[in-house]
Amino acid sequence: IVSGITLGGRSGVIIKNCRIVGYGEFNIKLDDSHNNVFDNNILKDGWISGFNINRGSYNNFTNNDVTNSDKSNIGGHANFWMWRGHNNFFLNNTVENASQGFEIANSSNNLFEGNIIRNNTLGLGLGSDAWSSVNEIVRNNLIVGSIRGLYFAPGSSNHTVENNSIYRTDSYISSNGSISYNVYNEDNIPSIVENNWWGTRDNDTIASTM
Repeated sequence: IVSGITLGGRSGVIIKNCRIVGYGEFNIKLDDSHNNVFDNNILKDGWISGFNINRGSYNNFTNNDVTNSDKSNIGGHANFWMWRGHNNFFLNNTVENASQGFEIANSSNNLFEGNIIRNNTLGLGLGSDAWSSVNEIVRNNLIVGSIRGLYFAPGSSNHTVENNSIYRTDSYISSNGSISYNVYNEDNIPSIVENNWWGTRDNDTIASTM
């Protein structure tokens, strides 16, 4: 596996002000790495993922610009892809132009705040087809221009989604006939979703995109 930067079993590393364009399968790959900082990096045109995070906790991802870093269009990959990630912080990142902005699988207790997530097929996926995620906090983000803005996969629950702007997904029909949604909850398991802006004040319009 080729990546621009790889951390395996590392902690206390700061990666800052890097530009990684079109390098390998992953722009930056983490395996069993904790308590690291990734700040103000530009990741672009990765083949599978911009950030590929396997089993990481207490990492800080701040002010990064991740664009078009799942060029392979293989299912299950994203600009930010994470599996078994817990208590990580994703703050003020710009994540755009991919099949998935974030895919967060088999993970819990992560914070997504102040991110711009735009023009992805799926904006922020909490869980995947095979893995759920629980107790995620999604706050003060802009999620715009997606077929599905926010996705709760089967078994995903107990998320807090508040004070986000999630819109410009309605009225889109994909090639397989599925309708676009601002929020798609696969199992209808309760989460807290409140005080968000959906691009309109019309309650019927809002309800139709859930």
